[in-house]
Amino acid sequence: MFLRLVERSGSDRELIRSAAITLVYDLQNSRPGPVENEPQSPFTCDVCIVDVRGKKYASHIEGWWFVERMGSKMSNISPTRRWWNPFNWFRVRTPD
Repeated sequence: MFLRLVERSGSDRELIRSAAITLVYDLQNSRPGPVENEPQSPFTCDVCIVDVRGKKYASHIEGWWFVERMGSKMSNISPTRRWWNPFNWFRVRTPD
């Protein structure tokens, strides 16, 4: 999926020497989430890409995360947010 994103952006995968992503979830801390009875926990995401010239591109993201379960609890989540959950990509759709 990463290499597809690189190519769709107009770049070439041969220009990448290395790429790494580190996700850290703090499951010991939580707060109420957007879905009833589904708490969310803080996370950090560090991304580092190095090109063939040795130039490093890095990013750090922090936020809150919750388990997006496939079920009726998801009804109050926007369709856009549900689309971004990869587990929803492979579900069989039935007409509403």
